[in-house]
Amino acid sequence: MNYQHWYGITDGRFGYGSMVNGFLNNVPRGIKLTPKASVAVHMGVPFAVKGFLEGQHKVNFTMWETDEMHPRFIPWLKEYDQILVPCRHNVELFGRYHNNVAFVPLGVDPKIWVSQKRTANPRFRIHAGGSLWKRKGLDLVIEACKRLKFDHELHIKLAPHAKDHPDLLGIPNVTFHRNWMTQDETVAWYAQADCWVAPARGEGFGLMPLQAISMGIPTIATATSGQAEWSHLANIVVPHRAVPSGGPGRWDQADPVDIAEAITKIHDSHQTALEQAAKSAQLVREQFTWKQASEKLAAAVPQGELLTTEKFVPIDVQVRIRVNRNVTSQINDKTYRFEKGQDYHVGEGVFQVLWDAGYVAKEQL
Repeated sequence: MNYQHWYGITDGRFGYGSMVNGFLNNVPRGIKLTPKASVAVHMGVPFAVKGFLEGQHKVNFTMWETDEMHPRFIPWLKEYDQILVPCRHNVELFGRYHNNVAFVPLGVDPKIWVSQKRTANPRFRIHAGGSLWKRKGLDLVIEACKRLKFDHELHIKLAPHAKDHPDLLGIPNVTFHRNWMTQDETVAWYAQADCWVAPARGEGFGLMPLQAISMGIPTIATATSGQAEWSHLANIVVPHRAVPSGGPGRWDQADPVDIAEAITKIHDSHQTALEQAAKSAQLVREQFTWKQASEKLAAAVPQGELLTTEKFVPIDVQVRIRVNRNVTSQINDKTYRFEKGQDYHVGEGVFQVLWDAGYVAKEQL
């Protein structure tokens, strides 16, 4: 028996939750999941772990969307024996900070994300979605739709907690869907689309547009970061160029003009686009299922055994910092004093407070 511990948040309304559930619902035969396993795979951001059992092979399944690592990730990565990522873009990025990085793509459930009976829409209906407005390129979709010369409507699925979207005032023919949907409601909502548009600037993988492709919905996408793994299945891939992300590093941005041209092409030859999308849907079932993803995960990590100890070892990450000005700060009822140009070692929590306040010298990272 191969003993493993695969875990993380299981709230499927969030990206990591969908990922965790996809793996947990498709554990290969011969694998027994138990917290006492000698191999522990945490699926989520690296700093969300309190610790591991003594003797465990520590694995982090995570991702990042730009070409420069988030500074909070860096000190945590060395705490793991192995890093798993869902795209080759991340293999290169995380490989700069860890010598054991493996590639395990994600998938879809082919029993859920299947073609549905279609009813004609009064106007050509375009769908897009995601929880982060700018990274998902949802602003680009709106700008593209402003350029369309035919009757259409745009529907954007947003997470209720997303706060970065604009007001709809002055944006015609656009509907925001901010409510949480059940799985059945989500599938039914997808099925109403005549076209799905996913011009993401950066993705760890991009499950939503892959789900649309699996349903036979004509899809437009950028082949950036994680989306490059499946973009060959999209009807149209729009070009992109590297631009500053507004945070660490750069990501990729498409031109709304190119997106508008792609939408128009699908609109003008919709039956042909549907036929192409149906072929791509079949290829999703051959290349990107959760069953295949789980088997790749099992193959990427060592075979586990049952541990003879249950001693919990907490992770205490210490970070070397250098501030960009003299700082006196009260953090967790303790006063810290830092002088510009001096090196200090602090707990990761203190580092994060200083980073968020803009006190950490970025050139050190």
